[in-house]
Amino acid sequence: MSALTTKRTARVVLKIATNIQGKNPVGTTAANTNPVTIGGVDGDNKIKGLVLNDDGAATVVVTSSSDIMGAVLNHGDIPNIVTTTPLLVNATFTQGAIDRQEQTIPIGSTRIWVNADQSGTLYLEESHNGTNWTTTATNVVSAGVQVIRDWTVLTRRYVRIRYVNGVTAQESFKIQQYFIGVGVTPVRAEDGTIVSIGSKGDAAVTDPSLPGSEIALLKGLLTKINTIINGTTPATTILTGSRGSVIAHRTAITAVDKVSTVTITAADQVGVAGSLTAVAHGIGVAPGNSYGSAGVLALVTVTPTVNKSIDITIPQATGAEYYDIFLSTSTTAPAWVGRVTEAERAAGCAITAVGTIGEGGSAGVVNVQVVGTGQASTASYFAQNNAHTPNSETITEINCSGKLKAFVYAKMTLTDLCVAPTLSLVPFFQKNEESTEWYQGQAQTVYILGSLGQSLYQVFEIDCLSAKGMKLLIGTLSGNGASVNVDVELM
Repeated sequence: MSALTTKRTARVVLKIATNIQGKNPVGTTAANTNPVTIGGVDGDNKIKGLVLNDDGAATVVVTSSSDIMGAVLNHGDIPNIVTTTPLLVNATFTQGAIDRQEQTIPIGSTRIWVNADQSGTLYLEESHNGTNWTTTATNVVSAGVQVIRDWTVLTRRYVRIRYVNGVTAQESFKIQQYFIGVGVTPVRAEDGTIVSIGSKGDAAVTDPSLPGSEIALLKGLLTKINTIINGTTPATTILTGSRGSVIAHRTAITAVDKVSTVTITAADQVGVAGSLTAVAHGIGVAPGNSYGSAGVLALVTVTPTVNKSIDITIPQATGAEYYDIFLSTSTTAPAWVGRVTEAERAAGCAITAVGTIGEGGSAGVVNVQVVGTGQASTASYFAQNNAHTPNSETITEINCSGKLKAFVYAKMTLTDLCVAPTLSLVPFFQKNEESTEWYQGQAQTVYILGSLGQSLYQVFEIDCLSAKGMKLLIGTLSGNGASVNVDVELM
């Protein structure tokens, strides 16, 4: 057997073992001098007679049916029939909660097929505790049209299907559900069809021209060795542990990816009545967005005229969606008095009671007529900046489909060490194909020069688990002339 054939055989076995739920095909043998035959002998879970030839030809000789993805809850190509009971007008079907962790193979993703003769809505829901449910995905079902909710990566412990029928009672209804395990992703075949090797390994699926054929699937799984099979690249080029190409994700970044704090000014407004007393009042403003508050930069102090109000001039904070305003007789920890939106700040408005926004002020000016009674500006919510900006169009997302890990290369440069350097990176992920929302992962602190082994150039791993999109944001960055490049290599 040639060296090329031997190396390719080892890679094929590894790939199949990785992608087919741990059912390891064993018993590799040589057929004649060129082809390599791989046959599984693991009980009823086996691949029968797969042959890969040195000239690139691939044939499958099937001697019996095989179920190589069978597991509790029928992982893979074997559907679970969820329900076939027709629903009445506006009725709801709710599946019992499925604990993803309490399976022989923990569930990683699910696919759903719905057939209904009347219109309705499909909801895929998840829960951390089996009680409080969040909608992960929604599909509108038209009467008589089959809907396939494609593979969706699950992120919480419990999962269920909920279906709401429309205004016409059903006569025909069926929901089927498929699962694959954690760390296993759907494979897109060479012909573009999403396939998974499954319940029937007979002659009907061995034709290479058919979408979803075993040959098409295996070509999809073995993309990285196609060039080896075709004889255009030496075997050692790919089979020695090479990973993917490096993506230049962020370049010469000199600031954190967060809403900035603002410097405000304030003045006594004798022309507008209020309920303030003639003593010193502390005033602060914290911009924020959907992800959190940017915090209060600095307080100012104003002593108003009795029974009058205070005008606060607030500059726009890029990316801010709202501004929390603090004003009370405490000059070190004023209390929250109200929140104004960016549009209200830009146009001008007034806070007429705690939490109540009305007309008043002028462009960029908020008139405050009462003292606050809410949280102090020193509360933990406002003590740090959590207003990350993953929706920024200046940060290009990385498609992690089919990849489990990201190797992140952080390269920091400094002018000198007159200021202590700091750096942290914060990954954000999109949860599925339809989602436009970004969810924060575990922040990664990069320890710089504080002790032995803390270089300015570092690499670390992030689990990306086939996320539709990933962005790496700068959480903290300091140091004289600090700049950072972030490259990513997917695997």
